[in-house]
Amino acid sequence: MVLLLSRSFKYFCMPLPTWGDLAKSSVDPQKINAAVDAAIESHNDDPDAHTDIGQSLQSHRAAEIIDHAARSVLADKFSASEEILESAFSSLDGWCQSGVVNLEGWGYVKIYVEEDVTPTSYICALLLHSGNWLVWDKNHMIQGVFFTDISPDYIIFFSVGDIESLTVYDGYGFRIEDGVVKGFLRTNLQNSLTDDLDVDCAHSHVYRALYDASARKVYFYVDSVLKASLALVGSPVEYEPRVYFYANSKDTSDGNLKISKLTISRQE
Repeated sequence: MVLLLSRSFKYFCMPLPTWGDLAKSSVDPQKINAAVDAAIESHNDDPDAHTDIGQSLQSHRAAEIIDHAARSVLADKFSASEEILESAFSSLDGWCQSGVVNLEGWGYVKIYVEEDVTPTSYICALLLHSGNWLVWDKNHMIQGVFFTDISPDYIIFFSVGDIESLTVYDGYGFRIEDGVVKGFLRTNLQNSLTDDLDVDCAHSHVYRALYDASARKVYFYVDSVLKASLALVGSPVEYEPRVYFYANSKDTSDGNLKISKLTISRQE
């Protein structure tokens, strides 16, 4: 005889907890969801996020060209807080001239010097403003594109200031002597020069001198690469300066300074 035993089993289903509502660990009662939210908020508030080499923001900032869809940059995105002046030298109207100065082709001006014939040539323009243009509590910048084929023994200035009265006025820019490019800052009748910026001035480059009022420094860039800086000292003169492209032949040298573009800006 076979005895059949029947057994009944009851299954009890306990609800499973939501993962995000669990504590982070046995020693940290903070809920996982709260910890994730806090980590995201901390990441969003981190100004250095994604700026390591190879990460998105660093790659974006380092890109030679930042592309945008056609017509995506609207007029109201351009600066409304600074004065911007540009010249491509299609004309020399408004420029004072000395020595031998000529337009060459479209968008180039050529300044020629020759010792014992025309030792000094330059162009300059007065920077007018409702007050003094050159003030030291505002940001400002000069940027020029140029090169030279003058043989050794020469001095070139690209500057904002007053070359004719170097014992009077203050200013800054680039000084090239015998092929050596340096940044300069003249304040309180004292000249400061950077070290050699290691630039081949026989080839065209973009030279930028940028004054940062908050840092009280002039930063010198060549082709967007920061080369050096000089600090402002004391309380220099404020006035209406001139922007200069100036060339002087010191000895038995001759040749040209050729300029293709000028950009000037000043914070309002």
